[in-house]
Amino acid sequence: MAAPLVWRTVTVTGTYVDDATVLLRNRPVDSTAGFHVLTPFQAQDPAVTVVVDRGFIPIGADASAPDTLPAPPSGTV
Repeated sequence: MAAPLVWRTVTVTGTYVDDATVLLRNRPVDSTAGFHVLTPFQAQDPAVTVVVDRGFIPIGADASAPDTLPAPPSGTV
């Protein structure tokens, strides 16, 4: 990839595909075990979908899943 395109800031308008959220397991942050929440984002141009890392959540009581999984924003963002 060309250097000017790496870490380039972009703006995309569209909607999150909530039923396609996945958890990236066993990714510690500051020595805390947990998950990254990955959700596809469908741009208004239907040919463009990007995966958004919506953040980190710690493991839950049973260690195989978080206690809660926050829903992505609804509607057009």
